[in-house]
Order: sequence, then C-alpha cells, then structure tokens
Amino acid sequence: MRLEPAVFKNQKVSQEGLSEALGQLRRDKKGNVSWEDLQELLKDKMGFWDEVPISAQAEQKIREAYDKSFQVESVEMVESLYARDEPVAAVSVGILNQMARLGWSNNTHTATYIPVFAIGAGCELFTHKMDNTDLPKKIKQAAWY
Repeated sequence: MRLEPAVFKNQKVSQEGLSEALGQLRRDKKGNVSWEDLQELLKDKMGFWDEVPISAQAEQKIREAYDKSFQVESVEMVESLYARDEPVAAVSVGILNQMARLGWSNNTHTATYIPVFAIGAGCELFTHKMDNTDLPKKIKQAAWY
C-alpha cells in the first residue's frame, strides 16, 4: 500500500477546526442542521464528495455520526486527553486519514519523561530534564563542540 497524501490538499481545517465549524453551524441553524447542511460544510472544509470522492461505507459512517450528533437532544463529544471534538469531526478526519493510508498510534499524549542519552563532545548538555522542543537546540549546540 502506498501513502496517498493528495487527499489532504482539500482539507482546510484540523479536527479541532472542523469541530468549531460544526458548532458554529449548529448555532447558525439553531440546532436544525440537515444532512444537506452537513454535506455542504464537509464539501467546503474537507473536500468530500466534490474533490475527494468517498465510498458509500465512509458516507454511512459520517451519516451515523450525524445522527448521533445532530438528531439528539445533546451531543456526546469525542474526548481525548487534550480535546473535545464533535463526533462528525472525529469520524471525518478518521476517514480522510484512512484514505491517505496514514495512521496514528493514538490520539493522546502523555506527560511521561523520555530518557535521552548522549556520549562524546557536548554530552554534558543532556544531563538534566528539559522540554522536548529544546532537544534540537541542544543538538545544534553540541555540533559546534
């Protein structure tokens, strides 16, 4: 199987951004969001149907998420460690990832420390806890030893 990243070229928002757009649609329509309204939003934000053809099975998954999200009194958000997303957003981004043949091991992060070891010139730069974003800076600094 080959990676198919071209399906992402029509994606205009992240899962979080799509959740926000779905929430705005819900507010604009005062909770009366039709299947056609949802399709128009997904065409615009994800390229579905027009630019990114989706299978009947994928459409059925989106329709089921729509029914759970828009045809009930209160929506049950999809929660991870860092986000609360509309079910339609989670399903839609999942479908796009599947079409691209891209997978993530999980949708959360942990606060667990990860050990980093270094030997040789500059290794003393790696003897303490640090933010992961500082690692490339330290590696660059060590390269000048």
